[in-house]
Amino acid sequence: MRIVLDTNILVRANIKAQGPARDLLLQIARGDHLVISSPFLLRELERALAYPRIQNFGNSVRRIFRSTCNSLK
Repeated sequence: MRIVLDTNILVRANIKAQGPARDLLLQIARGDHLVISSPFLLRELERALAYPRIQNFGNSVRRIFRSTCNSLK
C-alpha cells in the first residue's frame, strides 16, 4: 500500500516515544508499505522540525530530519 503521511504525523512520530503517530509509523515500517513524499512535504517537514517548541524536546533535529528524509526518498 502507498501512504502519504501528513507532516504533523511525521514530527509526532519522531519526537514522541509513544502515541498513535509513532504506532502508525512503526506499523508502516513493519508492513509491506511505501511512504510517498514530495519536495514540498520534505520542505514543510524541515520547517516544522526547526520550530523552537520542537527543538526543546532535546532530540537532534538534524539527525531526525536526515533519517526521515532518507527513509522517504
